[in-house]
Amino acid sequence: MGTKVNSNYEDLITFTRASRGHALRPVSYGSELVDNGTFNSDVSGWTSSAYSLSLSSNALNVAYNGQTYGNFFGSTGTLEAGKVYELTYEVISASQASNFWLATAGNAPLNKAVGTHTISWVQTSTASSLSFYVDGIISGESITLDNISVKEVLFDQPDGTLTLFEHPDNVPRVEWDADGNRLGLLVEEPRTNLLTYSEDFTVQSGRWANGQKGDTSLTSGLTESPSMSDSVWKLFATSGTGTQIIQEDATVSGATNVVGSVYLKKAEYKYGGIRLLDSSPNTGYSVFIDLDDGSVFDTSTRGTPTTSNYRVQDAGNGWWRLSVITSSDGGSVNFTVGISDGTSINSFNCVSFAGDGTSGIYIWGAQVEEGLFPTSYMKNEGTASGKDRSADVASIPVADFGYNTEVGSVVAEYLPIKVDSTIRSVFELAKDNNDRLYSSSSTSKHWFVKSGGTDQASLDLGSSTEDQLNKIAGAYKQNDFAASLDGGSVTTDTSGVVQTGITDLHIGGIKNATQFYLNGHIKSIKYYPRRLTNAQLQDLTS
Repeated sequence: MGTKVNSNYEDLITFTRASRGHALRPVSYGSELVDNGTFNSDVSGWTSSAYSLSLSSNALNVAYNGQTYGNFFGSTGTLEAGKVYELTYEVISASQASNFWLATAGNAPLNKAVGTHTISWVQTSTASSLSFYVDGIISGESITLDNISVKEVLFDQPDGTLTLFEHPDNVPRVEWDADGNRLGLLVEEPRTNLLTYSEDFTVQSGRWANGQKGDTSLTSGLTESPSMSDSVWKLFATSGTGTQIIQEDATVSGATNVVGSVYLKKAEYKYGGIRLLDSSPNTGYSVFIDLDDGSVFDTSTRGTPTTSNYRVQDAGNGWWRLSVITSSDGGSVNFTVGISDGTSINSFNCVSFAGDGTSGIYIWGAQVEEGLFPTSYMKNEGTASGKDRSADVASIPVADFGYNTEVGSVVAEYLPIKVDSTIRSVFELAKDNNDRLYSSSSTSKHWFVKSGGTDQASLDLGSSTEDQLNKIAGAYKQNDFAASLDGGSVTTDTSGVVQTGITDLHIGGIKNATQFYLNGHIKSIKYYPRRLTNAQLQDLTS
């Protein structure tokens, strides 16, 4: 039969994720495509039949001209179907209370707050212009824009910069670590960021609130966020003695485990931390870390939460993503970001000291989600019900790689975020729930076969290891099932028939399931249309 090698996953897999999702990966950009986006002398290249377009202090002013809604266009180089593009634009002013969309990207909503914003999308058809849609401009109102730029997004190139990039809908996320090592395809379950404002730390009613003496100041251009934007927030310690914090409440669905996370970077202070409290029983957990190296500086538990855990991830460029996991009885939880000058955590699960009113730490990307472990960041710009990220769903038809119905072997490399007794699928060969073979990253049932609705094999190989590369290799053949995990002894089952009618290879998930996702990275999957020997299975996982 020979060997068929497929290394370009994008040409092979069918992938969906009906939402945007962040992942750290090398990102570079093509050449500028907007003909005139800086408006240094005129507004040439920009047209509209609905609005009056004019030059205003070297910016594009879009004003009411008898119609309350319509489009305005800017000429570009060719936008090719199937490619990912990124729009950057600066809002100088926006007097109208209208909706503002990028029609080129299927009417994707745009942020009309004053400042610089970006959005990426997959082009659906070839075009040679940008189209913006505005609904609601009335007489005397306008929107003024500057520095409009569109460039093609190029992933994983040698000249790419590691960026926590917000991938458009249905774009697979191949993630890298902060040291530039390729981790693999990120596959996660659906989650929701319950914080209404995850990047805007404005202190006002219904949003973020000060602590005893805490305050914030917006700094621009002093350091880059993990997403490589040029504006971050700086949490600084005021001169009065007190807990130097900001906080926001979030509502959970009921009794559950909750994860709070934020990105932190050293400024004048080197210690930063977070606290997550359940307001009902007044229980929770706090963690402060050293922002020089990400090591844990201090932890504290309030009350008796059923879960108290933390996670520190290097996000590159001096940023650390800090997460705390605790339990809630339901209702409201309080998420707090704080500074320490080296003082230990007090009875408030925070740190109390006097600052100088200017020194602090950088903060970005706050998140509260229900679960036992953190998942990738979900940006929320004001949705009170929370910002959703749907599940990553990836599969390959078995007809595309020469599947052998009677005998075969699979070797997979994966990095799980969480390992417990829950089934977290590395891959599944399936027709339906009655005929399938799957491998799970768990503490048991690593190689499972069902045929005709009856269990045929269930091989326990020990336990996968969290946050490390695991290797599993297994084989199927009638009355001859075998598997090995991370170089361990081969476990066998010599009785049973093979799965039948298999149609698809599901990656990091199970067919038609709303759970059982890997929640981690798939580095590689190799299929052999033959029964590898037990020695080969063990060698391939060593």
